[in-house]
Amino acid sequence: MTTFNKIKELCEQNEQMHVLKYYNELSKEEQEQLLNDLSQIDFSILKKLYSASQTITKRQLHLGDIEPLGDVKNSKELKEQENEELWDFGLQLVKEKKVGIITLAGGQGSRLGFSHPKGMYNIGLPSGKNLFQIHADNILKLEQLSGSNKEKGLVVWYVMTSESTDTETQQYFKENNYLGLQPDQVIFFQQSKLPSLTFDGKLILETKSTISFSPNGNGGIYPALKDCHVLEHMEKSGIEYVHVVGIDNLLCKLADPIFIAYCARSNTQGGAKVVEKSYPDERVGIFCNCKGKVEVVEYSEIDQEISNLKDEMENLVFKHSNIVNHFYTFQYLSDICENWFDEMKYHIAKKQIKCINVDGESAFPEQPNGFKFEKFIFDAFKFASSFSFLQVERNSDFAPIKNKEGSLNDSPNTARDMLSRLHIGYLKSAGAKSFVGEGVCEISSLVSYSGEGLTEIAKREEFNLPIYID
Repeated sequence: MTTFNKIKELCEQNEQMHVLKYYNELSKEEQEQLLNDLSQIDFSILKKLYSASQTITKRQLHLGDIEPLGDVKNSKELKEQENEELWDFGLQLVKEKKVGIITLAGGQGSRLGFSHPKGMYNIGLPSGKNLFQIHADNILKLEQLSGSNKEKGLVVWYVMTSESTDTETQQYFKENNYLGLQPDQVIFFQQSKLPSLTFDGKLILETKSTISFSPNGNGGIYPALKDCHVLEHMEKSGIEYVHVVGIDNLLCKLADPIFIAYCARSNTQGGAKVVEKSYPDERVGIFCNCKGKVEVVEYSEIDQEISNLKDEMENLVFKHSNIVNHFYTFQYLSDICENWFDEMKYHIAKKQIKCINVDGESAFPEQPNGFKFEKFIFDAFKFASSFSFLQVERNSDFAPIKNKEGSLNDSPNTARDMLSRLHIGYLKSAGAKSFVGEGVCEISSLVSYSGEGLTEIAKREEFNLPIYID
């Protein structure tokens, strides 16, 4: 049976014959494109997606439905000796090659006015480095800290791309010598996608020869790890602990030894770094306990009573924000991919989706015309039998870059300011006295991972800003 006949049979069986309406008027290349798109669709899942779309309910949680997290360790409460022990243990795990890193890098920089993968975006630092370069420097320094140059650990960096970013991302790494890392140390894998559906459950033709797809959310990491054989690679590499982070956090400490060691020593399956909400109505997801299980609830799912609730010390009760900074044991990650992903719910949104109009032309409709589907990475946390939390300071660990330059929050300018304040603080702690001028103070991660080793540099009489210490 030819590919066309197989596809046609599937379309007939699933009442999707409309997608072949224009087939005979397409060029040979366009026909191949359409058949390729259709061959990527798991037709057995279409009814499940449509069924999920018909039961959309906006979860609204009230006091009593959820409880605040219990035992959350605040990094500020770690004693100096405990910090040193965790740091040393974390570096030992790196040296033994037991730690892997996954960076979620499937997003384009469109919200930043940048038409390339977000990881390639130049934040405007004195160094001129982009997010990928900063992450790579983190890894190189971590390896150096873990032991002598001859015996240093090798941290495998798994970079999750998407269909729209994969080719350009891989090309960028090749052209830039993998940013100082070994080629076999950087593993790319592609996030999967799901077809969009009309309100009556039909596939949407984006053009006469293409089907409308959208990324399946950051929860798509789980099937991608399995389908792209990343789990097999981790197992063969002896990786026992995995740190998962987003690409857009400028202050992210990849494979932070203290965080990895804290979770590993707690013998928990999963873990997360959290920061305290800045104010009650901040639009962030929060960690909580729901029916005895760890969950992240979105700001839109909780009422004002929950948002504003304070304890006797006038601190917010529900305050632990999700910053996409997660820890997994390899076994827990494998269990999610193999056993639990199908049990995770779909998050569904009504969208204006590009489609063929009545005139046979591709265009965006004026009103929403269909559903897009995705799963969220944190919806797997409820399957963990144990979970650790480490509360960190926003100004040392979380400077997201989501909005355009000049925006008041989560923008390149706000992230640069946070990095500069942090790095000036590192230098002052090391003994620096005088800073002159205005602009950003940037310390390369190749010089210092998190403020260590700056005593000699801090002896300078003054630091003229802006400055890049390399």
